[in-house]
Amino acid sequence: IGAGSELLWMTEGLAKSKQPTATVVKYDDATKTIELKTKGDAPAAGDRIAVGFGHQLQLGRAVYMKNCNHCHGVAGDGNGPTAQYLNPRPRDYRLGLFKFTSTLSSEKASREDLERIITNGIPGTYMPSFLLLGNNDGGKEMTAVVEYVRWLAMRGEMEKRLVDELSGDYSQTSLDAEAVKSKKSYDEARIEYDKARKAGNKDVEKPEPAQSRSQLVKAAGEELKKYLEEEFSGTINDTSEFIADSWKRADDPASRVVPTVARVPDDAASRERGRLLYMSDKAKCYTCHGSKGRGNGPAVEDFWKKPGSNETYAKRGLHDTWGNPLPPRDLTRGQYRGGRRPIDVFSRVYAGIKGTPMPAFGGTVLKDSDIWDIVNFVMS
Repeated sequence: IGAGSELLWMTEGLAKSKQPTATVVKYDDATKTIELKTKGDAPAAGDRIAVGFGHQLQLGRAVYMKNCNHCHGVAGDGNGPTAQYLNPRPRDYRLGLFKFTSTLSSEKASREDLERIITNGIPGTYMPSFLLLGNNDGGKEMTAVVEYVRWLAMRGEMEKRLVDELSGDYSQTSLDAEAVKSKKSYDEARIEYDKARKAGNKDVEKPEPAQSRSQLVKAAGEELKKYLEEEFSGTINDTSEFIADSWKRADDPASRVVPTVARVPDDAASRERGRLLYMSDKAKCYTCHGSKGRGNGPAVEDFWKKPGSNETYAKRGLHDTWGNPLPPRDLTRGQYRGGRRPIDVFSRVYAGIKGTPMPAFGGTVLKDSDIWDIVNFVMS
């Protein structure tokens, strides 16, 4: 904290300002005392402040642009200049999804999850280990790039949610559908009108003509303007709070996958129990991973539907949420992308793999002891 560092109030009153409301004149590290020059009211006892905000993201951006941008892209969209040559494709952060986490199926990736992936890389992919980042400048580069990746994910998710909010009523696709609907309603009403007239009913009202596309565009524009003026700021605040809370919750210990029992001894009896569960209709692991674990189960021969659509993928087999082909893991290779520690495999079975068809079995379908048996069988 140096002279000239800007401060931002985080509590009521002064927090209403979105711009820095004070600067540091002098900081005494021994007494942890800051002398301020304020631009408005003086702070009150109990007020909280942010000092030197944004510096970590600035460092994180520099580290990201040097080491990550060429694969993951400037915006974190997984579309950097080398991405087109890579299989599997680099992760697109903008959905806020990361596959290999230690958190429950409904939770985001924790900071620890992201740091582990950056440190160790992902086996079987082009994601290398950046172990040295943890040693540079006392680990500041690692901390900063984790925060920057989180920020890219939050920004992308924010943008997508706002686009979805607006495109539901105001997009060209929506207006085209409304025009078709209006014409259909008019045609049906006109048929009923003509029938009534032929039957001698002279009092029937003539239906209003279908709205033209230009009329619909004008009405949508007026409605959009009103929405942006009166409601959109509330939507922004609600959306940002929802996203922020979900990322905060990811670092809560209650969001972690923690087995309720210790690992079952890895013996022949446990592996056999795991094999029976693997082949059972309860877990159905074989349908994707194959009866012998080679990733060639019957699911790879099907044409699967795209999420939220009746349209099927052009290619057979499984796909991830980003639309990329996703062969089930060949378990006989002993190569686990989310980590090869027993607890890593336990987490994959318990919470599933986010953004993929790999479901969560923990807490409902399988007991923790059952999952340990499957872990022992899979790792054998």
